[in-house]
Order: sequence, then structure tokens, then C-alpha cells
Amino acid sequence: MQTNLLNSWSFDQISLIRALILRDFRLKHGSGGLGILSEFLRPMVVIAAHWVMYVVLKRHMPANIPVELFLIGGFTTYFALSHSSRAKIHSKRSEIAMAVPMATDMHYRLASVIWELFTMISVCYFGLVIFIYANHTDCSPNIALNLYIFAVAALNGFGFMLVFDAATIILPFFAIVKKIVMWFIFVTGGVFFSMGDIKPILFIMTYNPLLHLIEYQRHALYKGYPILLASWIYPLETATFMLFVGLMMQRSLKRLIAE
Repeated sequence: MQTNLLNSWSFDQISLIRALILRDFRLKHGSGGLGILSEFLRPMVVIAAHWVMYVVLKRHMPANIPVELFLIGGFTTYFALSHSSRAKIHSKRSEIAMAVPMATDMHYRLASVIWELFTMISVCYFGLVIFIYANHTDCSPNIALNLYIFAVAALNGFGFMLVFDAATIILPFFAIVKKIVMWFIFVTGGVFFSMGDIKPILFIMTYNPLLHLIEYQRHALYKGYPILLASWIYPLETATFMLFVGLMMQRSLKRLIAE
């Protein structure tokens, strides 16, 4: 009996989040497909632009990893984290006509994060297919590790969002703090360099979970990429911590508002 109730509840939650994702499609892009296509094209254009720059500068890649895989692994992982940190809270007043019954703020957030995660995974594998076709090479990514890295990146972004959203409601100044923190995460996250390039004096950069995620993502795409200094468990620990703190802050904030 309890198992049936749990299965029914899980199906209802999945259906609700699916409805919210479809709702966002209609609000953003109407019935056209060009708007949806643009969401996939934007990160691909960013990656392509940096690829051109790296080729022109003839920059050497660590462990001879192809520049395409270096950039795909770096940018898609970063986008999965950063976009998840900007998940929507709830629908605006002007969107109330398309509101989904029984949906809470958390459902809206989860729907936004899941869509961003799906987008980055799709961009990653589309770029990988183009790379294999253009270079006529046999590239066998570690799919399990690849999906794990994307999931943990999204969880870290989701945790950051929960913490800073709650903090901003209490003290609006934290909106600026969040931008500074996300900028620091991007600059020190290894999008443009590898962990092996970090000087000992800059060891503090190794506390950035994004750096570890990107290193493992590149290893998942290219087996020869070294990961001796990276940890696959550390980003999961930071995600767990941020989610716990964020959920507790959200819960306390609701109680404070109710009183």
C-alpha cells in the first residue's frame, strides 16, 4: 500500500515538473521552434568563438587533449552550474493565466534546473558528435561519469541559489555578493586552464568545486586527461552542504514570514 502511494506521489511530481517545463516553453517561445533552438545555440556559439580564439593563438592543451573537448567540458559544466543558480522562483503576475495548479516555488525551481541540465547535456553530446565527425576519430566518452558531473554541477548551482535567494530576502545586499561569488567561481573554475597549471601560492583555487567538476568532465570526454589532483567526491560534499543549508534557510524564512 505504501509503495503504491509512493509511486503515485512520484509520478505526480514528475508530471507536475514536466507541465512546468512545457509552460516555460510556451511563455518564452510560443508555439515556434526557433526560440527553443536558440537556447541550444547560445552555448554552442560561445564554445565555437573560444575555439576559434584558441586555434588562432595556437594554445597548447594539457595532456594533448583536443581543444574542442577541453572547451566543451569546461563551458558546459560551468553553464550547468551557473544556470542552475539562476533558477526561477515562481511565475510573475502577468503569467498567472498559465500557472500550473499545485505547483510550489520549489517545483518552479526544479523545473528550471532540470531544463538547464538537459540543455547542457544535449549541447555537450551534440558538440561531441560534431568533433567525432569532423576529426574522423573514435571517441568513447565515459557516459556514467559525464552524467554524474552534470548532475553534481546542477546540484551545486541549485544549492547556491537556495542559500543566496533566502539571504537576499533578508538582506538585499546579498544579491551583489552572489554575483561576486559566481564571478569568482567562473574565474577560478578551470574553464580556461587545468588544475595542473595552478601555482602553489594560489592553492585556494582548489577549493572551488567547479574546478574539480571540470577536470573530471574533461577526463570523461578524453581518457588521457589527468585527474591526479582532482576529487570526484568533494563537489558532491559541497552540493550536499549547500542544499542542506539552503533548504534550512528557506524553511526558516517561511516560518519568519508566516509569523
